[in-house]
Amino acid sequence: MPKSQILNASVTDSTLTTTKLATPNLGRRNLIVNSQMEVAQRGVSASSKTTSDYFTCDRWRTEASGATYNTSQQTNSASDMATTGAKHFLRMEVTTGNNNAGISQKIEAKNIRQFKGEKLTLSFYAKGTNPNGGSFDVRRQFSDGVNTSATRENTSLTVTSSWVKYTITFDYPDEGSVDLTLNTAKMALSFLQPDGDTSTNAWTLDLTSVQLEVGSQATPLEHLSFGEQLALCQRYFETGEVTSVASFITNTVVLGNIFYKITKRATPTIAYTTNFTLYVESSVPTLSGHTANFIGTTAFALRAISSSSRNGKAAHLRNGVYTADSEL
Repeated sequence: MPKSQILNASVTDSTLTTTKLATPNLGRRNLIVNSQMEVAQRGVSASSKTTSDYFTCDRWRTEASGATYNTSQQTNSASDMATTGAKHFLRMEVTTGNNNAGISQKIEAKNIRQFKGEKLTLSFYAKGTNPNGGSFDVRRQFSDGVNTSATRENTSLTVTSSWVKYTITFDYPDEGSVDLTLNTAKMALSFLQPDGDTSTNAWTLDLTSVQLEVGSQATPLEHLSFGEQLALCQRYFETGEVTSVASFITNTVVLGNIFYKITKRATPTIAYTTNFTLYVESSVPTLSGHTANFIGTTAFALRAISSSSRNGKAAHLRNGVYTADSEL
């Protein structure tokens, strides 16, 4: 086929629309991690919670603020998947409400501070039942663990029982006295029972396909593979099985290095099960006194006491499970 025909066929292709030309596929524009609630390393449900923490969908923290709630990763029907563009959604089901209870994601300051002075646009799908006051607050607020921004910037949100796409455009939030160079600095994006609504009435909020981007218009949702989303989440939290070459550094003390799958945001808190199996020569000694040592952003060392002496021998640690948590 002559080159002119190929060119003409490309230009006159009916799939090439004005909208597509005006809205290119700008990868990595979404400041939200796990926007479609796909990754849930900690589990898919938690019930009767009264504390604020990360329980189900990665990077999404449920805020108690005196409330009692259940939270879960839910699966959309085929029709709802077509509507929202997401297989999963996060549900917070509050059985006893209170002000400032809700869902939040804390965005690292280093990922947003360069947009000071710009417009930001938030788009998302939500449904559920509203708190007693009739609406939620969509809040933006900076903090660094010591200082909090001068103002809480809120936009009212009223949901219905069906999925609706909402779009909110706002100015880059007030930083107050927050030190954005600190590793603990972040902007919390939250969906909350309003501060002035102290009702204890029950409510439910379902949330998915959340996108925060620079500019005054919402662009189509940025779709990342599950593997990409998982890797982004693992910067803040990961869980894994222990498989490590180890060695005896004294007659009974064994040490093995555990390398994370992804470099952590900051030095993490390590937790682990103690059912490790130690293989050395042809024996399987009993282990006790497990501790995490030399904790860094890329690895930590697992230290344990062996029931048999093997000074200087190489060994192999297996079967235990660890978590590394460096959430904001």
